[in-house]
Amino acid sequence: MAKAKPYRTIEAKGATRTLSIVDYGSQFTEGIERKVNAFNRKKPDQALNVKTYKASDLENLSQLDGDDLKIHTGGKGEPVPGTTQGSLYICHSHQEEAVNQGGEVERLSEYQKGTGHMDIKEDDPVIGEKGESAIEKYHTLAVTKAPKNAKVVATSKQTLENGEEAEIIEALRYANGNVSVQGHPGGDTPSDIIDHYLEIDEEYKEAA
Repeated sequence: MAKAKPYRTIEAKGATRTLSIVDYGSQFTEGIERKVNAFNRKKPDQALNVKTYKASDLENLSQLDGDDLKIHTGGKGEPVPGTTQGSLYICHSHQEEAVNQGGEVERLSEYQKGTGHMDIKEDDPVIGEKGESAIEKYHTLAVTKAPKNAKVVATSKQTLENGEEAEIIEALRYANGNVSVQGHPGGDTPSDIIDHYLEIDEEYKEAA
């Protein structure tokens, strides 16, 4: 399978790692890139080159093999086939990956827009410390049942389309070390999730 061509790249001086961003048309993709640039300035010894791909240009996630980390954005559209480790799934991708792995998604009674909150159940190296955490939200669908191979990291209380109150799954950690989050850590609401994620190294991924 041919190597896909990114539509935008960031070259960081001295970088020894590569981050691939799979863009499903999210309004927050550039925000993610800005946070990576800021991370590279703060921690040049951990800097990453960035390759941003349109999801529609990828045939399979195996085309990203060899890249250290992968962020799958929000947006819309069918998920790119395949599996890959070292991934962070955001919003739409959080939902799609949950369904792909056997979870369930339901529609909320209202569109979530702006700063929201999630309850982090226990300390997590990517999602953050236990307790309430703010994050930007733009969605009407939500994960309501976790896959069997994933641990629930964060939740919130929301009302479903049928009027029932439900515990929404805001973040998941998969058995292979991948992580997903409903909100948008690339948004304007302060969030350390992107920084935490970029600090993952090979040793951590293998132990996860």
